[in-house]
Amino acid sequence: MAYYIGIDGGGTKTEAAIYGANAEWLLPPLVGGPTNPYANGRENALSELIGLLDRIHGHPGLAGADCAGVCLGIAGIATPEERSWLTASLQQYQQQRGRAFPAAIRSEMEISLMAALDRPVGIVAISGTGSITAGYTEDGRTFRAGGWGHLLGDEGSGYRIGLLTLQAAMRSHDRVYPPTAITEAVKRKLSLSEITGLKSYIYQADISKRDIAAFAELCIEACAAGDAIASEILRGQATELADTTAALMRQEPAFGSADVVTIGSIFRHGRLFRAQYLRRLSGLFPHLRFHEPTRSPAEGAALLARDMFSPHPPIV
Repeated sequence: MAYYIGIDGGGTKTEAAIYGANAEWLLPPLVGGPTNPYANGRENALSELIGLLDRIHGHPGLAGADCAGVCLGIAGIATPEERSWLTASLQQYQQQRGRAFPAAIRSEMEISLMAALDRPVGIVAISGTGSITAGYTEDGRTFRAGGWGHLLGDEGSGYRIGLLTLQAAMRSHDRVYPPTAITEAVKRKLSLSEITGLKSYIYQADISKRDIAAFAELCIEACAAGDAIASEILRGQATELADTTAALMRQEPAFGSADVVTIGSIFRHGRLFRAQYLRRLSGLFPHLRFHEPTRSPAEGAALLARDMFSPHPPIV
């Protein structure tokens, strides 16, 4: 029996999907620590990846089976140098463990497209802690827009929404904005007696991008309850991300009638955000087809591994 491994690596966790030749689950999903080398450091990220691979290969449920291929989509692995480092690390791992299996490195966008469309062709927009858009053509060309990080970009991201949420609380305190439910929500989350205590929290040295992005949830909840300020934040950020996607699409005529996959926690939980994104983008490009993934990115990676490395790849 052969098995195929798909790995979706991020800055907080890494998920692995293990498929058989017919895309059937052979094991439940396995989860490990962060493998983004910029979030966890290269040494720690590699250690997490090796530990996850060892757990898979040594699992009793795969006894007597052979690994026929691995596809990895790991955040922070994009440049030729980064890919070369990961490739060399995987080769060294195989030598040390006495294993041999083919491996391919793909972007998190490609494995997400595969998870939604069964092929890595189309446009993907990601809105999680950060944001990015990318497009992939039938002939293998790649286009990207956004993805410049929280200081240079991240429009429509959890970080940007979280930051605007905190700023809105202070703007409301200063009576620039009208009263907003955001203020009490922030106070409850941080156990503050006064919203002015937010200043002491936010300027702590160890406050991270992820900490700030967590406040996007409060914005989404306030919006769902009818708060005008929260709704405006989400509409504005969805519009900005749609405009970034539109800029990408203008680079390739075929994208005008492409499949668009929206993924990430903000799309998933922010109903108004997703609706505004679709409204804005379909107003500019009326022939688009929008999708949400029905599988996890790790499953998309496992499907890619099977399609690339199976001796009898499926006809699609």
